[in-house]
Amino acid sequence: MRRPLPDTTLAVLSLFNQVIEARGVPPLTREIAAVFNWNHKAQAQHHIQVLEARGYLERRPLAPVRRGVRSPVQYRVTKAGLEALTAWRAAAKSAGSAA
Repeated sequence: MRRPLPDTTLAVLSLFNQVIEARGVPPLTREIAAVFNWNHKAQAQHHIQVLEARGYLERRPLAPVRRGVRSPVQYRVTKAGLEALTAWRAAAKSAGSAA
């Protein structure tokens, strides 16, 4: 059985989901780092890699290069990721109502 993801990693997944729903594109690593007050983008990238390895985020293929400019990496939250978010939010809600 897999270890549960830390709350911070699930919060990053939640941010991905919110930003994709609002803007249609995922947040940049520097935006994630800013939201969590991290000093380095590498911290955000680590959480993205964990989410990708667990199957909660999926990379979309890059759009073709146009005029020498490659579009940024696109991600989407997978069904497993949405299920993990739902469970995490439900647990947080029940913990909040128990207090």
